[in-house]
Amino acid sequence: MTKVRDAEIIAAEISAIKEQTKRFILSASIEIGQRLTEAKDLVQHGEWSRWLLEKCEFSQRTADNLMRIYREYGNTEIESGDPNSQTLANLTYSQAIALFAIPSDERADFAADHDIGSMSSRQLREAIQAKEKAEKEKEEAEKKAEEIQNKLEGTNKLLEIANEGRDKLQQALKQSDDSKTSAEIQANQEIQKLKEELASAKAPLSPDPAEVKRMKEAVRKEIEAEYQKESEQLSLEKKTAEEKAAEIEKKYREKIKALKLDKESILERQKAAEKQLSTMAPEAHQCTAYLNSIQQNFQNIRSIVNSLKDKNPEMAQKLNTGMKTILTQLLAQI
Repeated sequence: MTKVRDAEIIAAEISAIKEQTKRFILSASIEIGQRLTEAKDLVQHGEWSRWLLEKCEFSQRTADNLMRIYREYGNTEIESGDPNSQTLANLTYSQAIALFAIPSDERADFAADHDIGSMSSRQLREAIQAKEKAEKEKEEAEKKAEEIQNKLEGTNKLLEIANEGRDKLQQALKQSDDSKTSAEIQANQEIQKLKEELASAKAPLSPDPAEVKRMKEAVRKEIEAEYQKESEQLSLEKKTAEEKAAEIEKKYREKIKALKLDKESILERQKAAEKQLSTMAPEAHQCTAYLNSIQQNFQNIRSIVNSLKDKNPEMAQKLNTGMKTILTQLLAQI
């Protein structure tokens, strides 16, 4: 009995073929980027854009992306044997470009942490944007906390200066109290001498010790109250900044968790589709074999072209141009 192929099975077959084709395209893009990099040093200055359009039918932007893919994902990184680097080797063309936003020394770890092999380009961009936003907000929160800490240290310095001033004031008042006795004796002598001539005049009043003590206490309390108020305000601002940083970190973790759950669901659907393909769609295996054959043939052609560079450079150049045209057409059809 002939098995019935429904639309879902056909869609799964198409998805599998597209996925394999995308990964083949990334490998080819690295090869093209390497040759574009080599050609750019040979083309006359100011003629690069025209050369790209006439010889390769590439825009400046496409060429820049291909050359950067070669620089960022060339053989040195991908073939190192590192499991994280192997994750990068399975990127699609679009995923490779999206990961330009991640620093090269963080890219492999990011790819492993987020399981980007099962993510769509949209999900990958969202994960990168979430990472950048969380890092920016965390940096701003840390900067705010540092500013608050600096302000608190400044306030402590002002309090220290105020305390020194208070101590000096107390010392001056003490010296005033010590000299008060001799000053009173001299004043009494002067008063006695002029008493008869100034019988109606009143002797100068000495400072009231109780009033002086009250004033000193009032100054001390005012300084301490101001310091306490400023310290409480700064502590509150610092606590708020720390809570904000913690909230940002929590939201980032929740977002990553949600993305991972979403990716796990996609991976399960993909595995189910691949299982269906293995049992109900022998044509998919046939397509896989064709793709492997295409890749092997591409490698063989490349070896031939490389061997012709010294023997017949003109023929090697024509073959290179033909390969680029075919690959460009393949890219346009995906």
